[in-house]
Amino acid sequence: MEKKYIFKKPYVTEWGTLPVGSDIVLFRGFVYFNGGMVTPAYADILRNIVTDPKLKAEYLDEQVIEKNEF
Repeated sequence: MEKKYIFKKPYVTEWGTLPVGSDIVLFRGFVYFNGGMVTPAYADILRNIVTDPKLKAEYLDEQVIEKNEF
């Protein structure tokens, strides 16, 4: 399923900060961050944010992907 999430506040990690307004898109089994496909290691980190209910509620707003938008 295709989903898009926008960061509503900065997410700080040991590797850096994901800024407000950045997006995560899950599309056909791949993970994109700000329009670029990410490597499997980073994809796991981003998927963790999306799948953890507490992190998702605190940091992300879910957006609807319209057909032919991506």
